[in-house]
Amino acid sequence: MPALPATIDTMQGLTFSFNSIEFRGTNIKRKESRPLVDVSDCAQAADSLRVYQAEPLKDGDEITLEYWGKNPPTKGTKYAISCSGLAITGNAFCTDVEEGGAVGEFVKGTATFKISG
Repeated sequence: MPALPATIDTMQGLTFSFNSIEFRGTNIKRKESRPLVDVSDCAQAADSLRVYQAEPLKDGDEITLEYWGKNPPTKGTKYAISCSGLAITGNAFCTDVEEGGAVGEFVKGTATFKISG
């Protein structure tokens, strides 16, 4: 079992921006999206393990951001994206936006981005 790190990283002080607009993020997730393809064939011995290989083309990583406020990114646009602390830089498409709130609560949104280089 690997040893625990001397310190555990936190999300405090993390900044997130898309199209040079900084968002007050409450939850950020990065999902690496390089699926594996089963390339097993009949030449393999019985009871052997399946063989997997990365797809020849990959999609960019997917970033999901939960944030405060009524200033959502525009769906279908491509701009520079950056997130300190998670080493996210480059360009990304905004693929999904959702906003909501209830009486007595702040407006909160969720946006999804696909890194495109």
